[in-house]
This record gives sequence, structure tokens and C-alpha cells, in this order.
Amino acid sequence: MGHLSRILSVGVLSGALIVVSGCGEESAEQVLEAPSSKVRDVVASGVLEGGTYINPALGLQMRIPDGWKVLDGDILNDAAELGGEIAGDEEELEVDIGQTMLLATSKFPMDETVEFNPNLNISVMDGIAEDPRLNSGIELARLEKEYVDEGGMPGYVVGEIHAEDIGGRSFGVLVFDKTAFASHQKKYVTVIDGFVLLAVLTYSTDNELAELDAIVATMSFD
Repeated sequence: MGHLSRILSVGVLSGALIVVSGCGEESAEQVLEAPSSKVRDVVASGVLEGGTYINPALGLQMRIPDGWKVLDGDILNDAAELGGEIAGDEEELEVDIGQTMLLATSKFPMDETVEFNPNLNISVMDGIAEDPRLNSGIELARLEKEYVDEGGMPGYVVGEIHAEDIGGRSFGVLVFDKTAFASHQKKYVTVIDGFVLLAVLTYSTDNELAELDAIVATMSFD
């Protein structure tokens, strides 16, 4: 069970990485396995058209607010690979499930100095189809909460978890009351045709959370 939850926790750390880069701090270590050809196809499928992110491979559409900044999956994953090379092999996390970012959006440019830059990143994992414990968003949320509660992610505290319907699809939702960074996080997770879809929201105030939740609420699925 710990192995499964440790895999899921990479999604939380990817959200933290966005915060670190947005605040001008040093790069955080992130260990990601090279994406499979299936995941690469999912990333390549995504396009931004007129303020709407469209990914036909996942049947996903999501509106991006006017003025918000977007980084696509190719840029994000190139940066993650570079970070992995810099970090080296020290304390490398052994995982057999690849995670790849689809896009990240933030209220302000990532290189702009602001008090806080609320952001949302969307990523996808594959390789879970054979494990019956990973067949629903709420089950994934329960596994991760259990792992965090057992001390698997020092500095993180999970508050509530619940199921929520978005765009006709059931998501498991985790709210992190405390993270290893000066921020709060909320994660939405669901399973689509053997892929895990993750949305990680990073914020510092209730108003920022409301803005990010409003973006997630625009998700629809074919």
C-alpha cells in the first residue's frame, strides 16, 4: 500500500515545484520516470484554443480565465527532465508508473515577483490498469491520505477527502491543511481508461482557492 501511495504523492510534489519556481526559490528535486508512448500521445493530443484547453485523448475540455498564464506539457516536462538530471541519483524514488504534466496555469507570469502566485497543474499517470485498488478517484484519495497520515510525506497534513462530480466524472478530492511549503494545496484525482488524471491547486488564501476551483469546475468530458 505504501508503494502505491508514494507514487500518488509525486502529484503533490509537482504542485509544490510550481510554487517554488513561481516564488523565485531554488529548484526542488523531482524524480519522474520517462513517460510511456501512451502518455506522450496524451500530452501531444492537448491544445489550447481560444482560452480552452482541449485534450481529445482524454475527452477533456477546460476553460482558462482571461489573463492567466499557461505553460504546456512539452515545456513543463522538459524542465522536469532537466531538474532530474541536476538532482542526480540521491534518494531516487523507485516508481514504475510514469507521470507527465499536461499543462500548468498561473494567475501571474512565473517569473514575476508577487506575494503569491496561485496556480493549477494538470498531469497524467499510466500503468495502473492491472491494479484493482486504483480504479476510482476516491480510492486513490483514501490511499494517499492514509500514506500521509502514516508520516509518509513529512510536513504534509491531509484534512478532508470526499468524492465530487465534475463534468459528469467522479473525482476523489483531498485538501491539504499543511504542506512543506508556505501554501495550501487541494488535489482532484480521477481515472480515465487506465490513466490517472490529477489536478493540483496551490494557493494561499480562500479567495485564491475559489478562483482555482472555478477553473476546475469548467472541466467537461466527452
